[in-house]
Amino acid sequence: MPGLNGLELLVKVKNSNCKVRTILMSAYNFEENELFQKYMKEGIIDSTIEKPVTISRLCQRVRDEFEVYQLALNLT
Repeated sequence: MPGLNGLELLVKVKNSNCKVRTILMSAYNFEENELFQKYMKEGIIDSTIEKPVTISRLCQRVRDEFEVYQLALNLT
């Protein structure tokens, strides 16, 4: 992604479709990062998963986010 980092990509995705669920995967500790905190509060980042990640953990996180997405659709 030349000229675009992961956080910028998440913003673009959410601006395109606010219903999309986003998962930030990184080895970086974002907990003390102000921009990360802001994006979590604004709902740009819906979930995080720490690297290294196993395929089973990643699949479970995707299932969890898909379930939240489906529940939100049923409420509208």
